[in-house]
Amino acid sequence: MKKLINLFSLLVLTVGYLGFSQNSISGVVSDADGLPLPGATVVVEGTSIGVTSDFDGNYSINASEGDVLIFSYVGYDSVSITVGDSAVVNVSLNSSTALEEVVVTGITAQERQRSVATTTTVGGELIETIPFTSADQALAGRVAGLRIASLSGTPGTSSQIRIRGEGSLTGNNAPLFVIDGVPITNGTYVGDPYGGATAGLGILSMINPDDIASITVLKDASSTAAYGNRGSNGVIVITTKKGSAGEVSFSVSSQYGFQNRAVEGIQMLNGNQYVELATEMRKNYALYGFGVSLTDEQALSWVTAVLPGYGDFIDNGRVSGNWDSLIYNQDAPVQKYNISATGGDAEQNFRLSLGYTGAEAITNGRDYEQVSGAISYQRKSGKLTLSTQNNVSNAVSNTLLEGSASFGNPDFTRLFMSERYNPYGPDGEYLVPHPARAHHTPFLIENNFYQVDNTRAISNNSLSFDLLDGLKLKSIYAIDYNVAAAHSYENGIEGDGVGENGTSRQSVNRRFTWSTINSVEYNQSFGDNEHFVSAVLQQSFQKNKSTNVAADGENPASEGLYYVSSFTANQVAVGGFSDWKQLSYTAAVNYSYKDKYIANVTWRNDGSSRFASGYRFGNFYSVGAAWNISSENFLADNSVVSNLKLRASYGETGDSNISLNSYQSLFGYSADYNGLGAVFPSSYGNAVISWEKAEKLDVFVDFSLLNNRIAGSVGYYERKTNDLLQSVPLSRTTGHNSQTQNVGDVMNKGVEIDIDATVLKVGDFSWDIYGNYASVENEILRLAQTADGEDINLDSFFYANRVGRPIDTWNLRQWGGVDPATGLAYFIEGGDADDGPVSDARVESWTAASPTMAGQKLPDFTGAVGTRLKFKGLTVDANFVFQGGHKMYDYWATYYYHTGNQALINYAGAAKLMERWQQPGDITDVPRMQYTYSTFGTGSYWNSHYLYDGDMVRLRDLTVNFNMPSNLISEIGVDTMNVYVKGTNIWTWTKDDDVEFDPEIPPSNGFNNIYTPITKTWAIGLNLTF
Repeated sequence: MKKLINLFSLLVLTVGYLGFSQNSISGVVSDADGLPLPGATVVVEGTSIGVTSDFDGNYSINASEGDVLIFSYVGYDSVSITVGDSAVVNVSLNSSTALEEVVVTGITAQERQRSVATTTTVGGELIETIPFTSADQALAGRVAGLRIASLSGTPGTSSQIRIRGEGSLTGNNAPLFVIDGVPITNGTYVGDPYGGATAGLGILSMINPDDIASITVLKDASSTAAYGNRGSNGVIVITTKKGSAGEVSFSVSSQYGFQNRAVEGIQMLNGNQYVELATEMRKNYALYGFGVSLTDEQALSWVTAVLPGYGDFIDNGRVSGNWDSLIYNQDAPVQKYNISATGGDAEQNFRLSLGYTGAEAITNGRDYEQVSGAISYQRKSGKLTLSTQNNVSNAVSNTLLEGSASFGNPDFTRLFMSERYNPYGPDGEYLVPHPARAHHTPFLIENNFYQVDNTRAISNNSLSFDLLDGLKLKSIYAIDYNVAAAHSYENGIEGDGVGENGTSRQSVNRRFTWSTINSVEYNQSFGDNEHFVSAVLQQSFQKNKSTNVAADGENPASEGLYYVSSFTANQVAVGGFSDWKQLSYTAAVNYSYKDKYIANVTWRNDGSSRFASGYRFGNFYSVGAAWNISSENFLADNSVVSNLKLRASYGETGDSNISLNSYQSLFGYSADYNGLGAVFPSSYGNAVISWEKAEKLDVFVDFSLLNNRIAGSVGYYERKTNDLLQSVPLSRTTGHNSQTQNVGDVMNKGVEIDIDATVLKVGDFSWDIYGNYASVENEILRLAQTADGEDINLDSFFYANRVGRPIDTWNLRQWGGVDPATGLAYFIEGGDADDGPVSDARVESWTAASPTMAGQKLPDFTGAVGTRLKFKGLTVDANFVFQGGHKMYDYWATYYYHTGNQALINYAGAAKLMERWQQPGDITDVPRMQYTYSTFGTGSYWNSHYLYDGDMVRLRDLTVNFNMPSNLISEIGVDTMNVYVKGTNIWTWTKDDDVEFDPEIPPSNGFNNIYTPITKTWAIGLNLTF
């Protein structure tokens, strides 16, 4: 740490620091209640001298009599005081209240009282302390209408985010990300160079959370219309930290914690239970198949002689394999260390930072390490201001297969490797090749690897010129550069590489995006400040180009070789290139009269190379208005209402994130015709294809009561997505099956509520409660139709997409139960409610039943409830998140809930099988054991039996934070020190008692799939400034 501080000192000297020896003026900066304001800025007007207050609000600055000191603090009104003959100047700042906070949309920044937008901002204090590698996890439970789900518990993986539900059937539903005003590319790089079954490395995780000042979520048309054909799914604006005036100060933060499974997961059978069920399965087979009664001894004799693994299990003393202990990394460590320096004066400021993050996954063989650096510098010279923000990071993710049916997935082993098998051979070493169908993943953990090494550099540079009072010209040039090198190796002894005697794959993917933004910004007040006008005219251009090369080979000459050049058999190399461009023109005007009546208009003209010439440009817009009712005379002296504001907006945005070249008819070149290369038509383009459009309506009321002790908002929203992309069948005479066309509409609507209230405040003690709630009603309004006017329903095995129903309505055969007399599963006849009546008649087989609408994939509601206790320097904060009204499906239940050979011979069985039917009269939902491989006969083939209520509550965050008193730390040269303990995902409740898996499942499919489990984390942290 000492070397790191010395390095920082050297870097700071290169930036420069100015100081003058004058009379020392000191004092305390506090709020209206006398509480100190740490980090308040004190600057000598017209000079480069500036400082910040310490934890107790104390400051000391060199100034002369007659100088003017300017005191400022975020969220408070600035105060100017002329220095007299006193060496002590104490200042009290008044809160500017929630009305005067700044709303940052990435294109404009407005005081909240003049804004009509629906936005939510999460501050850096919540982002810095998250024990996750990706900053977007800080949004969980903090934003009404935002749903976030981790795809995997593997460190560095991406998340799926949805804002106000889903509006597209086949297109993009993810929001746009913007960093410091510039849209960025988000996504994932995978450890398998050919896009295989790994969770991959989320690009957003490459941004150090400690370098982020705030994250703002934009929802309505007023805030997202400025992003035109990329704003329909909402926008997430990330603002990075920048320098501040004052003496050079250092910040050091460290965090260390442990991770475990947030939910224990599905419990599996032990070795003896397998023997018991297999013996019973044999007895049932003889009794119900041939009318022969077998004794336990006779049945067990057959089991050990015929069924694989059972004889060895009994001969070896009935010792269960305990495979989970070999793949589970209990108390997996996670650690984060950051150091930064900031300082400057009235003309220039800077911030430098270095960061390190290291984490192991709770599944062995997976880890993550990241090193990052950032530098921010701003220089004012007359009317010119130069600013640059630069972030560079390198992350290495070592992982294994997950998220699919691959037996090379260690978490798959827990659910598919029977405990009757021993992982070790007689010599005490791993038994490989292993006789089980599932792979020996503890061996693969040590002998295979899938690695992504990614470097990302983001540079945002701007030059602004104050042309006239209130009129500014600004240009931004930004670069976002990603280079990802992926390398995988699969051994030739055990696992997926056996057939090729070992495989190696390597790839390099380079993604380069550059952007220019030129704008004219105008802000001016007129008529004794009664009229305020702000306007922005902007032209932006963005170009992205991606290149990739990949190669693989098989059968190396000897062990210990890992690179493709040594795998000379069947070597294959592939490469690719893609690019796209975006050209935009934007105009936004905001008008305020006496800060009572506000109007806002935004227009955007967007052009994208993703569409055909002549169809590349489109117009997007928003109009909005607000009325600050509390500014009216009839509420001027009201002791209850502190703030009351009515606002509304309407507009249209779009989503152009469709596959490249969708407008073109393409040819493939991979065909083989009699040993010669051949060309063939591969897709039927649509020259008039366009973006999906979203009409957005918001009507909200913002309020604060009782001198701002209760504050919040409540409102109604609608988002109608038009011109949905849908695959429409074509005549076979075209040579193609279908064509993607813009046909279809979807509606999302609901209410949102935000609230923050101080319940009790006595002396140094306060108790706050906060929370949010959002409902969403999703409905398909229109689909493509046949020539006869019939809807072309987008049904699949699990879902139905029909007019009048939500997106991806579950459509499954209906489970009836287990017949108490026979122990066999039966079903409900069901039926398609859109085509005819639904029958509740009993049928005896899966094939005799018909798919039936069984609930929706998307939640009806989401929200959070939190409480915060403060006493002097101690703060305790707990945040609960909840969601419900939807269903989720256990995709692999068809195997481990199979009451027959799939669970007892081929793979593994869940402990719930011990609740099976055993004799006439038994009441249970687990059928009798049968000697069959058929999932139809046992009732475990995909049906509503494994469809569960998704309602859940989770204690997402619990934080205990203590700020050390300054009199205890000042003697060691430390300005502020705080220590905290933070827990995440530490308690989970599900409405459905049968749910054993984690209910935080991906919004995209609603399945419980086999990824690294979501983690429960406990961490302790220390933050210092000096």
